[in-house]
Amino acid sequence: MATITNNAENVSVGKPKAGGAVFAAPIGTAVPSDASTALDQAFKCLGYVSEDGVTNTVETEGEDIKAWGGDVVATPRTSRSEKLVMTFIEQRQEVFEQVYGEGNVTVSESGSISIAGNGNERAEYVYVVETLLTGGKVMRTIALRGKVVEVGDVVFVDGEPIGYETTIQCLPDVSGNTSYRHIAALAE
Repeated sequence: MATITNNAENVSVGKPKAGGAVFAAPIGTAVPSDASTALDQAFKCLGYVSEDGVTNTVETEGEDIKAWGGDVVATPRTSRSEKLVMTFIEQRQEVFEQVYGEGNVTVSESGSISIAGNGNERAEYVYVVETLLTGGKVMRTIALRGKVVEVGDVVFVDGEPIGYETTIQCLPDVSGNTSYRHIAALAE
């Protein structure tokens, strides 16, 4: 049934889910088709994200078709792109593997980390972002195929966390979808 009036209870702010909100797993990892089933053990938490949160960008382009006389009679879409953008602020293996590539990060038995920077192609992953909504709900955003395509400047300065602004391109799955969202009430 359609809602026929405004309802302030439907207005929400997004906060990260306690214990982790951004996760990555190898392509092909099973993903729940709801927002309440636990994620597979293969998902790795990517740690804290900066106070700017996660931005989900969808860009579409179309091309106007004009009739004789100049009227626009159609605007078919010529492209669509979806991205997730966030700044990771934890200095940890899982973040470095996303930013620099899994094969470029080595962790010794003592816990020391070595990172190689290069232009090697990045692997695809399944990404999940879990957001707490107002009113005791959670939203799970899923990219079944995603890939880090851009990393911003890494700045070292007093008084600010070292961050890795990361852009993940959401690629179409076998159904042509770049993302899925599921919303559910939190278990009490």
